[in-house]
Amino acid sequence: MFFEVDWAYWLRDPIAGAEEVVEIPGAKLWFPYERPGELVGALQPFLDRHSPLAAAAQHAV
Repeated sequence: MFFEVDWAYWLRDPIAGAEEVVEIPGAKLWFPYERPGELVGALQPFLDRHSPLAAAAQHAV
């Protein structure tokens, strides 16, 4: 089952901690397996902001 992109924006507000919607043009259900580099590129900024290692690095400065 596929959902229109509008649903992602609608869901962002009621989900606690959701920060933004990232759209990857042409992405379909299996794109994480077919295009992993694009998935990592989209996730990396979030992970950089929220990983324990990122928090430790900020405190070390």
